[in-house]
Parts: sequence; C-alpha cells; structure tokens
Amino acid sequence: MSKRRTILAICLFLALVGLQMPARAPDSTGTAEEVPSVPHEYTLEIPCYVPTRLTVNYAYTHNHSISDISTVGASLYKHSGGPNFLEFIASDVDTYRFTVELRYEEPTNQTILIGVWSGSLPVQGISLFSVFQDVVIHVTLSMTKEPSYPSEMDVAKAVTAKIAKDLQDTYNAMQSAIERQNRAVVTNSILSIVSLFGLIAIAAIFCLEVRRLRGIRWERVETEKPSEKGLQEGD
Repeated sequence: MSKRRTILAICLFLALVGLQMPARAPDSTGTAEEVPSVPHEYTLEIPCYVPTRLTVNYAYTHNHSISDISTVGASLYKHSGGPNFLEFIASDVDTYRFTVELRYEEPTNQTILIGVWSGSLPVQGISLFSVFQDVVIHVTLSMTKEPSYPSEMDVAKAVTAKIAKDLQDTYNAMQSAIERQNRAVVTNSILSIVSLFGLIAIAAIFCLEVRRLRGIRWERVETEKPSEKGLQEGD
C-alpha cells in the first residue's frame, strides 16, 4: 500500500513539474521562413537653381546605391558614392528624379544628412532621423534658372544714367522752348515791321491822295476866278 502511495506521489510531482515548464520555442535554424524587413521610405521634393549639387551622408555601409534616375528632357548629370557618402550633380534646367537605397545588417540608429548647393545660394541642410535596417529616399530636383538681381554698382550706374537723362531732357526742353520763343519773337518782329511799313504806306498814300484832292480843288478855284472878273467888267 505504501509503494502505491509513493508511486502516486511521484507521478503527481512529475505532472506538476511538467505543467510549470514553458513550451519550447521552434528552432530558428529550422525550415520556417524568415520575415523580410520592410524598408522605411522618405520622399524629398526640392526646388533649386542650376547648377545643383546634392550630397547624402549616412552611417557606414557597403549596401548603397543610386537608381531609377530619370529626367524630363535629355539633360546631363553625374553621380558618385562610397560607403558613407553619395553625390548627385546636374547643371541643366530640368526635373531630375532618383532613388537612394541604404541597407544594413541590423536596424541602425543614425541621422542621414543631406546637403543641397543650389546656384549661388548657401548650402541647404536636411536631416533624416532613422532607426531602420533598410532606408529608401526618393528625391525630386526641380531645377530652374536663378533670377539675377543688380549689384550696388549697377544700381548706382542706373541712377546716375537716369539723372543724366533727366537733366539732358530738361535741357533739351528748355532749348526747344527758347527756340520757339525766339521764333515767336522774330515772327512778331517781322509782323510788326510789316505792319509799320503798311501803316507808313497807307499814310503816304493818304497824304498823296489829300494833296491830289487839294490840287484839283485849287485848279477849280483858279479856273472860276477869270470868269467872275469878266462878269464884273461887263457890268
């Protein structure tokens, strides 16, 4: 009887120990499929001026690439890279699209630094914080011509030229006014002289006409005097 109790006690103990033991994890080296890591993607749309130089600095890796490069027109570009650095250079007005891919053996805590040199502008910095194993960056560069602004010397020259032109225009206007005034004075003088000669001529004609009329009247008087004398003698 005691043996049976001992056997039952041992079986109960083994059963309790078996319930408390955790289930064994499946062997990682077995035939189960590994779940691939999903890359983290960034999208950058950058307006810039020609020429443009873009650089990407990242944690050390040999698994890096620039791919899927496309342009709207037949524009030229070049790119290069290494384990911790990629570069893209373009100098034509166009829209450039490309993809930067970075892959690591395990998730990597890093800050990806992107520098953009656009025309004559100072460098523009972009920071991407990443803790991922695979990183994909889609980049679009919309490149246009940089607007030109006059320098201080150009502004000074333009102001000086404007002042000189205004002074010349004022001088020309004054000269034109003086010439018009002189022509008006000469015209008025000529008209005055012509009017004076006309008045003199009219006065001379009037005087001559008066003298002629007086001469005719005097002749009539002289003609009438003898006949009056004859009439008196006859009486």
